[in-house]
Amino acid sequence: IDLRRLRDEPEYRAGIERLLAPVDPASPVSAGPLPATAAATLAPAVGEPADDGARITHVDTVDARTRDLTIESPSVGSVKVRLLLPANFDKEPGTTWPVLYLLHGSSGNHEDWTNLTDLEDLTAPTDLLVVMPDGGAEGWYADHWNLGNGGQPAWETFHTTELLQLIERN
Repeated sequence: IDLRRLRDEPEYRAGIERLLAPVDPASPVSAGPLPATAAATLAPAVGEPADDGARITHVDTVDARTRDLTIESPSVGSVKVRLLLPANFDKEPGTTWPVLYLLHGSSGNHEDWTNLTDLEDLTAPTDLLVVMPDGGAEGWYADHWNLGNGGQPAWETFHTTELLQLIERN
């Protein structure tokens, strides 16, 4: 799929607009506020680790709204995650933000959504925190079977447990 052509399709635009619509905090879909320990701002620091020891080891500032995290994960090793921050993120460090996780396609990486789409422009007027993790060259977002032995790479564990805990806590 050519993402550059896809963004011009009316169905794509309508879907993105639905995703970016304001969330009613009273809605049963809303997860509610995060615990007080999760309200810390993401600064160039390690922060709180995930339960299994996954941790943010580095934060690169790409531009005013974009940060690239380096995460050391027991499930997948060293991995990059791009964050697209709300405009007031640095000014409101105690604020809890709604989060959208975007996964790239095969052979992609954590930069695809910002490099190949107009995601930055679409989210600029919102208070949405967008998280775009790498999924590995052959991750397929699943824990590998490894002939029944399990172990690395465990992309499902990284995305659904470690990454969620790191974003919520930091």
